[in-house]
Amino acid sequence: MLYGIDSNTSVFPTGAPTRDFYIGKMGSGTTASSTYFNATGANLATKRYGYWWLLGPAGDPKYIQNANLYTADDATVWGATQAAAAIQARSQFPLTNTGIIFGDIETGSGKWVNPTAIALSGPQNSTPLNELVIRSFMNQLKSSGLTTGLYTSPGEWQAIMGTSARPSTYASCIWVAQYPSGSAFNTPPSTFNPTLINGDTVRTIWQYYGGTQDANIAQSAF
Repeated sequence: MLYGIDSNTSVFPTGAPTRDFYIGKMGSGTTASSTYFNATGANLATKRYGYWWLLGPAGDPKYIQNANLYTADDATVWGATQAAAAIQARSQFPLTNTGIIFGDIETGSGKWVNPTAIALSGPQNSTPLNELVIRSFMNQLKSSGLTTGLYTSPGEWQAIMGTSARPSTYASCIWVAQYPSGSAFNTPPSTFNPTLINGDTVRTIWQYYGGTQDANIAQSAF
């Protein structure tokens, strides 16, 4: 088992026998930010990754200007534009030492639309807008030689993508947030068993505790 922390967490759980990885936020949308990248926590870890808060179609200035004219092409460009910003931001975070960027896919201020919302026009107009943004973000990472990662929780993924799409369709490293009853920061689970998302068998990292501190375990090196 591998042990990790993320975001604004500066210490490892007392129950973690090793300090294997740290995942810090590099920004959101098209803007880099170090607000949730904790250098103290990162310096404790062997491997250090970055994540990017991905904004859905409703966060695109074109959608804000006129949602009724928003197209599949617009959603595709919006995903790629955010990926380009995330890739460029890596130079501002020299503590990261791996080739993975995780797309943070959450509800709340994530600006996602109804998971069945279809673009009005464009070559992919039968594909839901949310999926176009996510797929384009990941494709841009891959075309730049990076490894694709995806962070989400079972409930939020289904609210954004519905109950059929599997996260591993879009990214090769899946980071699942799911806090079991009675979980504690300093006591990592002894077995790796986060909730499946739409039956997906790929579960690489499990964020078992979150709040003011965030703790994770992983099955193997990645």
